[in-house]
Amino acid sequence: MTHILDTDLDRLKDDQMQALKEQVCKVLDDVKRLFLDEKFQELSDKYIKTSVAGDGWGDENRFINFSWNDSEIYDVGDMVEIAAHLKNNMKIDFDL
Repeated sequence: MTHILDTDLDRLKDDQMQALKEQVCKVLDDVKRLFLDEKFQELSDKYIKTSVAGDGWGDENRFINFSWNDSEIYDVGDMVEIAAHLKNNMKIDFDL
């Protein structure tokens, strides 16, 4: 318990931000490599997810999944929101 209570929260936040940056860059670098190497199926299988279109007509929205585990899905907007929160507890207004 002492270890948890003695955790430096600013250091933890900095470590999380660094890990988030590394994850985003790793995914983008891999997507770029796979695309340039014309490994489209591998790129799709590894990173492309589909979400409901919202119009009742199917699954037309595709996005790059930046998740670091198999139980969550994060698109680029999610990653930006997480980064902004870690940086300064900021909220991003995507509707501007």
